[in-house]
Amino acid sequence: MWEDTRNCAGGRWIINLSKNQRATELDNFWMEMLLLLIGEAFDQDSEEVCGAVVNVRAKGDKVGVWTRDAQNAAGILKIG
Repeated sequence: MWEDTRNCAGGRWIINLSKNQRATELDNFWMEMLLLLIGEAFDQDSEEVCGAVVNVRAKGDKVGVWTRDAQNAAGILKIG
């Protein structure tokens, strides 16, 4: 939750997909994201990740990664 003091200074990375990409790309992006998170592929910056989300909407879909501290520019860029 963003109200949590550990997350309120964070941000997010978003991948926007058109509805045409749903059948070919959405599952691949989501699976890749989950594997990166499970495997802690961001090394010491893995602690900066506080969540991930996939949104399926009529206009288009989004895959997002929520981060804790937007001030950690190097770590946030590595995650992105």
